[in-house]
Amino acid sequence: MGKEKTKKNVKKEMSKQDKTLIATFIGLIVLVAVLGIVALNLDNIHKDDNQDLVIPVLEANSESELSVEVADLEEGATKEYILVVSNYKDKQVLEKSITYDVDITPTESVEVKVYKNNSSDNLITEDDLLIENNKLKAKAKMEDTYKIVIKAKQQPKKQEKINIKIHS
Repeated sequence: MGKEKTKKNVKKEMSKQDKTLIATFIGLIVLVAVLGIVALNLDNIHKDDNQDLVIPVLEANSESELSVEVADLEEGATKEYILVVSNYKDKQVLEKSITYDVDITPTESVEVKVYKNNSSDNLITEDDLLIENNKLKAKAKMEDTYKIVIKAKQQPKKQEKINIKIHS
């Protein structure tokens, strides 16, 4: 009878160990699931750092202007925008070719770099903030894509903005 009691005690101890292992395993699965959800949410937050701005230029002697808020940038942080200038809107395409300029007015607290159509050449300098003589051809859909990189040299003030104008 002594051996039977020992076997029952061993079975009870093993079942306690099994329960502990199962609880640990379930806890790890829950932890991995939570970390996966957090990682996906962080990835979605960072995807919002890139903003797309589309400006159709459909007639000569027109001007479009937009403002980009930079007040939420911290010193050293960067924000990227994609600006698309097109010669069409919906099904309406330009009938005549147009030349346009991009004029950027930054603030003193940020540095701005602009790249056109996947080029690695910065199109603006501190002295020259105007990108001139860009052409949109007529009768076929066309677009120029600008990547605008804004870097805070210092903490921007509240409601501080960068202005971007498209002149045609």
